Amino acid sequence: MPFFLEKERGFIYYINEFAGQCHIMEINPIMDHSSNHLKIFEIKSDFCQGFALYNKTFLFMDNNKMVTKLQRMKESRMLYETGELNLKEKDSPNFV
Repeated sequence: MPFFLEKERGFIYYINEFAGQCHIMEINPIMDHSSNHLKIFEIKSDFCQGFALYNKTFLFMDNNKMVTKLQRMKESRMLYETGELNLKEKDSPNFV
């Protein structure tokens, strides 16, 4: 289960994998009760190959090695998809 800590706000992000779905979850470590774990995005994938945050863009790599670019909605903690790339495009200038 990939996870990481965002330095700017101190939130922790992790992936829940269940029945062909991956849920990107967000936690504020100050309020770590399970009811405070928020699902901020859901994607169809058997498992997560990789997950990262780069320049305020979340990157999720699914089981088919497709990279989904996600960004936060204004005035919301939820994410929305801004693009999809494959690994062959990793050297292109528009990758991130």
